[in-house]
Amino acid sequence: MSETSKSFEKHVPVFPLPNEILEMQRDETVCQFCGVSYLIHNEIKKLEDKIKELEQKVRDHDFMKQKMKNYDQINDDLNLKIQDLEEKVSDRTQMISSLNNDLESRGLDNNRLRKKVQDLENENYACSATMEALKNKFLKYKSVVMDTQVTLSSQKSDLKAIEIQSKDQINMMRHYVSNLQTQV
Repeated sequence: MSETSKSFEKHVPVFPLPNEILEMQRDETVCQFCGVSYLIHNEIKKLEDKIKELEQKVRDHDFMKQKMKNYDQINDDLNLKIQDLEEKVSDRTQMISSLNNDLESRGLDNNRLRKKVQDLENENYACSATMEALKNKFLKYKSVVMDTQVTLSSQKSDLKAIEIQSKDQINMMRHYVSNLQTQV
């Protein structure tokens, strides 16, 4: 479109069309002989506005796709953190179990080992709380990702329909322009 607009000078009318003309039925503004609208400039302006709107929708769609990628990355990062915390919890649980067995079997200094067990249990509790918070965050992001996927899917189908409609209108306008050029 940029090449076409470079090769043609765009005429911008000084005064807008009166409302009476803008509100006329299409068959009142079309040449009965050739079918070309007398208000071709106004129709081209409408198509240009529609193209701008579609371009904005495409930009919004691209933004949503990038946002989706970001959510996927956050999702992956959270999954790795959850796995790491689950391994830590498992290691801590095994360590606590091992320390309890050593305490019973060897009869070592009970106060020192109990203190260590208590510290590990507190750390395990903190890790469990952190893991639970991360799981909740993961579920929240997963919900957002699913909602975003549904929105993107809907927007994609809307954009496809608009694209087809726009291509048809552009082809029709090219035909009108070609007819006008031929007549001129």
